[in-house]
Amino acid sequence: MSALNDSQARLLAIDPHRSCAVSAPAGSGKTELLIQRTLSLLGRVEQPEAILGITFTRKAANEMRERVSKALFMAHSYEPSMSDSDAPLTSDHEKQTRELALAALERDRELNWGLLDNPNRLRFQTIDGLCRQLANQLCLETGIVIPPDMTEDPKDLCQAAAERLLNHLEDSGDVGEKLRRLVAHLDGNLEKLVELVTDLLASRDSWLPIIVPGHIDENYLQKRVGELVEESLLKAAESLLPYLGELEELLDFACNFKEGAGWLSADMPREVPEVEPEKLSHWKALRSFLMSGSGEFRTSVDKRLGFPTEAENLGKADATARKEQMRALLADMAEDPELKTRLQRIAILPEMDKDQSGPVNQALFRILPVAAAEFDLVCQERGETDYTAVAMTALDALGTPEHPTPLALRLDYRIEHILVDEFQDTSSMQVELLRRLTA
Repeated sequence: MSALNDSQARLLAIDPHRSCAVSAPAGSGKTELLIQRTLSLLGRVEQPEAILGITFTRKAANEMRERVSKALFMAHSYEPSMSDSDAPLTSDHEKQTRELALAALERDRELNWGLLDNPNRLRFQTIDGLCRQLANQLCLETGIVIPPDMTEDPKDLCQAAAERLLNHLEDSGDVGEKLRRLVAHLDGNLEKLVELVTDLLASRDSWLPIIVPGHIDENYLQKRVGELVEESLLKAAESLLPYLGELEELLDFACNFKEGAGWLSADMPREVPEVEPEKLSHWKALRSFLMSGSGEFRTSVDKRLGFPTEAENLGKADATARKEQMRALLADMAEDPELKTRLQRIAILPEMDKDQSGPVNQALFRILPVAAAEFDLVCQERGETDYTAVAMTALDALGTPEHPTPLALRLDYRIEHILVDEFQDTSSMQVELLRRLTA
């Protein structure tokens, strides 16, 4: 079998003296490369627990452990009785895995690890499992109690906390005043406020660390809000990619006739807007074009949407065809839950005009820590928590690079290598966890 044209890059990726990031398409052998790097590291560490493999599902963690164990067992079975020429290997890649496994077995015998009898010493776990382990360790050391049950869908907890926040509307202090300002901004729509806070609580890991009552840097927060808006718009743009060509064609058509659709915003774009916070009004207009106020994709397509029955220079048959094309596109989009969620979120993103949005943002920044506290109370009462709460506790357990905790210092001596399968660089929490582990 001929050598792969990326063989040099693969050799570099399993070099234990290097840190590396691997990007490759599905089916290209990234998992096998991770197995080889693990075997390569086993051939030189003092304890197998010095290697931490992080995956994002239990199935993947179990598969990684099984595949490393299988490589070790296969090397062990051939080792005493077969030479390389006798072993039924079909590729240089398999031979390399065998060689790395043999070196790992040699290290196993030298230090009496017993990996063949105890493969659980191979430390592969999910990032959620790692966070729970760190959080539990902090609990043991500080007495903090984390609810035992992990909810798969934290929306009910977030909504309950958001609804409890409304109890502060009658407060005479600063929280009550800021909460009433938000209600006024939303035209008195309490359901909209609950929806907004519910969504924000689900992503509280991205904003809670920078919101401390009395210590809010407005310029920094304005910048951070802009980054969060841009991140949301980028995700929406990514979800729109499969529909882009047809959508922009229909947008252009509708804009030509929007004079008859008086409700359409002046910000209505002829194409998908650029991913910039300053273009948020155009994105909101696009969302209104595709969705009703309730956040469902439109099912009615008529002249109010920019699709007349007939018009100048446009015959009835052509107009009908355009309307049917728009209906079909909306129906396809309605089958895409990720697109729906990302477009719905645009409606509650804050405008970036500092003069207009400043007081509203300040009100939001003041009441969000109270909402987070209500969330913690709901969790304690129900005996449930979510992954975000556990992950944030895990970060507390590690401290900061400047002020590491005793637990972080102990891990610094135990863990020498961290391997991450399917690294989620869009998750600020996961990035921060790895930053603190490697600091």
